[in-house]
Amino acid sequence: MALPEGIGFNPKVMPLPEGNGINAKVMPGKPVIRGTRIPVEPVLRKLGEGATAEDLLAAYPNLKGEDIRAAMTYAAVALAREEIV
Repeated sequence: MALPEGIGFNPKVMPLPEGNGINAKVMPGKPVIRGTRIPVEPVLRKLGEGATAEDLLAAYPNLKGEDIRAAMTYAAVALAREEIV
């Protein structure tokens, strides 16, 4: 499964193919929306709590619709790689 475009990763969280712009100085250890300091986790949490894409776009002016989709894809990729022991 390909990793999503639009998410900046820290290699400690999930390894990336070359050229995806890892910046460990931005929210170290947390995946963030590329080009921002917005962590993926609160975006996903707010969606899970019932927020709409429009709510998120209003709350985070730098966020775009494709960023929300990239955050959801990131979650799917992370869960696909997870093993419960």
